[in-house]
Amino acid sequence: MTALAQAARELPSADEVQGAIREITASGEFASADQGTSSVGEWILEKLNQLWEWFVEVGQGSPWRFVVVFAVILAVVAIVWTVVSRHAPRLRGRTPSFEERELPMTSEEWFARAAKLAEEGEWRQAASAVYRGSLLILEKRGYLSFHSSKTPGDYIREIGRGSGSSAVGFIERFQVFSFGAEPPNGRDYRTLIRAARESGCLTAAVSSREKSQV
Repeated sequence: MTALAQAARELPSADEVQGAIREITASGEFASADQGTSSVGEWILEKLNQLWEWFVEVGQGSPWRFVVVFAVILAVVAIVWTVVSRHAPRLRGRTPSFEERELPMTSEEWFARAAKLAEEGEWRQAASAVYRGSLLILEKRGYLSFHSSKTPGDYIREIGRGSGSSAVGFIERFQVFSFGAEPPNGRDYRTLIRAARESGCLTAAVSSREKSQV
């Protein structure tokens, strides 16, 4: 009993514990590749520090209370370690989704991606890739000025109904496909591909499978 009471009095201060935890979380095992993971680590560090301060305060009253609280601390640390070890590597190696990747790409690369997504049955994303590739071609031809904040309606007004009528038809078809009441499907996607060809946007980068289906 006396030994437990002495152990409680000899506990390190909260600042010392916080410094030790910072050294641990700064090591390679806890290094994160993005700011989101870092903010989670800082939150965990803050909570552990608060928990340790509470543990020191409670443990000074009774040795038995010290033992119980120490067991709780060990359980919490084990849980935190398990969560971090499982999810931190996944967060570091996570590949950005299609929507997150706003990389500069050529129209041919967009069409190649569209073909791959279509083969996987990802019709909506495939249509978006065809749309992005077509916009780049229309920009080169002087029909429009591409910007990620513009809507299909903005491009339709920019192109007008003159010599770019076929391009307007393609964009209108894309609107119906992507925002219509019916869920996207292969048949409507092939109709969109046909409209892209008629506008002169689609290139040979689209897979032979899509060509044979039209």
